Amino acid sequence: MKKLILISILAWIGIQSLALAASDDKGIKFYKGSWDELMREAKKQNKPFFIDFWATWCGPCKMLNATTFRDERVGEFANQHFLAYKMDVDQAENKMIAAKYQIQVLPTIVFFNAKAEEIGRFTGYRPPEAFLQELNKYAEGSSLRKSKKDDKKSGAVGHFKFEDYVKIKTDYSRQITEPQAFKSDSLIALVAEARQLGGRKEDLLLDGVVARARQNGLGEQLWLIDAAYALGARDYTGFIRLVHPRFESRQLEPPLLHWCAVQFITADLDDIPAEPMQWINALIRQGNRAEYYDTKAALLLRDKKYEAALEASREAQKNAAIQNYPEDSAKILEGLALKGK
Repeated sequence: MKKLILISILAWIGIQSLALAASDDKGIKFYKGSWDELMREAKKQNKPFFIDFWATWCGPCKMLNATTFRDERVGEFANQHFLAYKMDVDQAENKMIAAKYQIQVLPTIVFFNAKAEEIGRFTGYRPPEAFLQELNKYAEGSSLRKSKKDDKKSGAVGHFKFEDYVKIKTDYSRQITEPQAFKSDSLIALVAEARQLGGRKEDLLLDGVVARARQNGLGEQLWLIDAAYALGARDYTGFIRLVHPRFESRQLEPPLLHWCAVQFITADLDDIPAEPMQWINALIRQGNRAEYYDTKAALLLRDKKYEAALEASREAQKNAAIQNYPEDSAKILEGLALKGK
């Protein structure tokens, strides 16, 4: 009798395990290799991939795991069109990668093509239907993705939104300014971490970031840790208070000053303060670079100064033609300025 009961219990456990496995099979199958192995696998399969940047303490991340990632339709589409990968930003080996891609909000889903070039991202929880719409934007052969690409090739700007500009601009700005502005991967990672802590208002944890900066010989850059925290906390007045005196005393090199100005393109403000425009005008006086005019046009557009934004966007395009700078972002700004007029 006891043996029969034991067999029944084991059988029940087996059935439950199979049911759970079947349930998991319906959702997204995340790649289990290392980051380098993922790069190689994507290249080998010639397949785009996306990264779920998450953390164990993140509530929306848990909701994605419990609902959207287990949805049958989401799983079927994602598994067919992408390699999927999860990255816990609190793991030591992942912090540098999270910093490289400026992960400031969790969850952040970042999409890449098979060459590991970023092609899009979004943040926050998405229910299955909305997640499917995001996946469709970046899947190979997607009609949505194709039409967007074709419109850019044809020079169409009428349908673009400011968010389209921000995507192109921030990706490129990150590539050209961060390595020069912060000089070391260690500082890039610490700045990104400080910004995340600012978003969560975790003042006490910031002490640990400051301590690590000192240990790494970055004592002179401690103000940047505070500035990044202010950005995360949306304390733009505090950010300016840290940056502007250093600008006036000419302590900031062009890449770092440009990085500071770029932060106001997406600032959660109704009116852009005067200081970022002073910074960008000073950079333009030093050299007529396309990226400076591009940033100036965006700041002017934020202030609804459409004529001036149009002029700056055209200067950006003119200089981009002779510099290694993508014209797409300036073209979008030109279209937006024309629509504003």
